[in-house]
Amino acid sequence: MLIGLLLACGTAAPPVLGALPAFELIDERGRAVSDADLRGRVIIASFIFTRCTMSCPTITGHMETVSDRTVGAPGAPIEFLSVSVDPEHDTPQVLADFAATRSIPDERWTLLTGTVEQVDALSAGMMQALARPDGPAPDITHSQRLILVDAEGQLRAMPPAQAEELELLSEQAMLLSRTAR
Repeated sequence: MLIGLLLACGTAAPPVLGALPAFELIDERGRAVSDADLRGRVIIASFIFTRCTMSCPTITGHMETVSDRTVGAPGAPIEFLSVSVDPEHDTPQVLADFAATRSIPDERWTLLTGTVEQVDALSAGMMQALARPDGPAPDITHSQRLILVDAEGQLRAMPPAQAEELELLSEQAMLLSRTAR
């Protein structure tokens, strides 16, 4: 049955690349969010920071595009997660203001912050590059990938945050949503 579904939609399920590591961070509302809270949902995650003027606005825009393409998809919920790599600046209030400025839909999208150590551990656990220079935050170097996580917490795809990757990522997310247990 699953093979027929895969063939019918033309998109194959991406392979398992690893597992979402255990974590607990704080969202833009000041609430604790852990990996356990995300089980049962398909997640598309990114690493950004609100003071970034280079890649982060593009990454967030691409997340918005995928959100628009997957809204109302049948199956497990598809949700979005943006983790700040500048947690010393990006407090829950700063993230809430950022979400309001960007018109980020709060019902499907969560912005997270924590300590530098927590964010660095999550980035490493999700196989994402992150380098913190001694200088100011605008010099933080971080992954520019979108990370697809299935409803069981398995990392499934990590395409670059580029426009030509968004259709396939959207299709893969919807496939994982339809086939979630």
